[in-house]
Amino acid sequence: MVGERSDIFGFAPAHDAPVPYLQRVSSYYQALGYGQPYAWAHYAAVPFQALAKPLSECR
Repeated sequence: MVGERSDIFGFAPAHDAPVPYLQRVSSYYQALGYGQPYAWAHYAAVPFQALAKPLSECR
C-alpha cells in the first residue's frame, strides 16, 4: 500500500533528505571571516488578526 501511495503522489524516496543549507551557508561565511552569523527571527507569539469575512470574499 505504501509503495502504491508513493507512486500516486510522487513522494521522494526515504533516503532523499533535505539539505541543511542554512547551517552550511552560516559556516561558509564564518570561514570567510565574517562575524556572527545572521540570527533568524523567531517569535514566541505572532500577532495574527482573524479576517472579518471569508478569504474567498476578500477580493
